[in-house]
Amino acid sequence: MGTEVTRDRFGERDYARFRERLERCLADLRELLARPGFGAGPATIGAELEACLVDDAARPLPRNQAVRDLAADPRIALELNRYNLELNASPVPLAGRPFTALADELGPLLARVGDAARAQHGRIALIGILPTLRPVHLGLDMVTDTARYRALDRGLRRLHRGPFRIRIAGAEPLELTSEHITAEGANTSFQVHVRVVPGEFTRVFNAAQLATAPVLAAAGNSPTFLGRRLWEETRVALFKQSVEDRDSAGLRRGPARAGFGTGWLRGGALELFTESVRQHEPLLPFVSDASPGSGVPPLDELRLHQGTVWRWNRAIYDPSAGGHLRIEMRALPAGPTVTDMLANAAFLIGLTLWLAGRDERWTYAIPFERAEHGFYRAAQHGLAAELSWPDGRGDGARTVPAAELVPELLPVARQGLLDAGVAAAEADRLLGVIGARVASGQTGAAWQRAALAAAECGQERNRALAVMLDRYLSRAATGQPVHTWLA
Repeated sequence: MGTEVTRDRFGERDYARFRERLERCLADLRELLARPGFGAGPATIGAELEACLVDDAARPLPRNQAVRDLAADPRIALELNRYNLELNASPVPLAGRPFTALADELGPLLARVGDAARAQHGRIALIGILPTLRPVHLGLDMVTDTARYRALDRGLRRLHRGPFRIRIAGAEPLELTSEHITAEGANTSFQVHVRVVPGEFTRVFNAAQLATAPVLAAAGNSPTFLGRRLWEETRVALFKQSVEDRDSAGLRRGPARAGFGTGWLRGGALELFTESVRQHEPLLPFVSDASPGSGVPPLDELRLHQGTVWRWNRAIYDPSAGGHLRIEMRALPAGPTVTDMLANAAFLIGLTLWLAGRDERWTYAIPFERAEHGFYRAAQHGLAAELSWPDGRGDGARTVPAAELVPELLPVARQGLLDAGVAAAEADRLLGVIGARVASGQTGAAWQRAALAAAECGQERNRALAVMLDRYLSRAATGQPVHTWLA
């Protein structure tokens, strides 16, 4: 997001200059949003898919630069850790068959990366967290060798002033101390972008916040980390703590840098960008020397800063195509298959759009704190989570298990997709995957837990995790959604 960072060390003058640029960017954005017609245009969606590289023994393979070079495709980017890559799918119109279009692009792109990985004696894994990660894979030597990631590590440590302490509850609770940002690189996700016109941004963003918990409950795919059985979507807890910028002595307070938010949105996208600037110190104070020109301002510093504030639903400003706004939905995990990921995305987008069309009392019927609590309970407990949901009368909420709530929401998610012009057959096919997954109870996380239990018969944990991941990759290679897999 924003200008490429070409330096990895900064002084206080750099931070001061960057803060000045951020204030100028906010003023420019305020003026831009006031322009009649800014950001108008048909809705589009796009996606970023983070992938892991593993070797023949299912261990992390730290060769992302070699694989990217061999694949030689500008849609492939390096991720934080050396065993991760990011694949970027082009935006497509939401009307019609957008998920088929994304699948048609991601399939060949994954095959291209897979070929490059095989040349390095590796393969691709689409999964929320690699089960075979060990502490040795979280050292500083695993950070991808680019100025951006070196600077990001230094920037977070400058603010945190001490080791990152990670505590995650679960069947086998984990406590971990890390000196660097590499624990963040253990997480891989499928991030969906939806273009939104400025006048509808508040309503759609709040709807996305409310919709995320039930979708996440049905999508968990990272039940282990460092050999421990933890949350259904452990990635959510791990990410939040691995980029903690509040200092370890408790002297710096405020919202978490990776969080759900601070309340229901009232003031549009500008409110979110302003919060990012006011509440979070810069990590990458790299000032662009590019001339702004006479067209739409690039707002390079604001985009760069926003890329280091990791809200689970995040506002995006993009100067391309005359300038527009997007919502980046970041809560969904990578994997198990492209079909599973697109089904998750269809459910989230459809439910968001349907909720956005309701009276705002639908959203505000639930206190924001309960919506935030539900998000984290969905990540922790999956389909067993108890979630608050509007009661339909606009004046209250009810509490219902996610396994019961999700089937209730599939018809309205379908309506949200159809109202946006998505082909009925497309909506039915993908939402049918969610329905079958919930009916079976077999999410990616549930399959991993069962497969691990089977592999542990007569084998120690680390070996069993490798066996489980190898079976996971074999089944994922068929392209069949996870609810059809046998352990």
